[in-house]
Amino acid sequence: MITIRTAEPADIPLMLDLIRGLAEYEREPDAVQITEDQLLEDGFGSHPYFECIIAEDDGQAAGFALYFPIYSTWQGRSLYLEDLFVKPEFRGRGIGKAFARTCCRHCRRTRLRASAMGCAGMEPVGHRCLSQHWRQDAH
Repeated sequence: MITIRTAEPADIPLMLDLIRGLAEYEREPDAVQITEDQLLEDGFGSHPYFECIIAEDDGQAAGFALYFPIYSTWQGRSLYLEDLFVKPEFRGRGIGKAFARTCCRHCRRTRLRASAMGCAGMEPVGHRCLSQHWRQDAH
């Protein structure tokens, strides 16, 4: 069973592992410079810069999504989805859609527009699916 949950400080090692998995997938394994201490301070310190959600499939970590609020001069308060990564062995199970739904619910709850996505290395099929869901559910 797939569950999406909010990351907690105890998840920092897992988050870094998933970030490294994303970097390897994007063929940039040496590009990750972030440390556990930085993630802890930036995500869970007194002024968090990002939020992270983690997907689990039957208790196994399957992926993560990391996002943060931005301000768009055209749309106002918005959410920027920086990264979404699902481990290869968990793909095709609807985890990306579950992430999109969770982000859209967060937008509605916090009155942000779901208007921006990073996710540069996402596969075209996944990106189309996420973009469609993003547009349908967020506004």
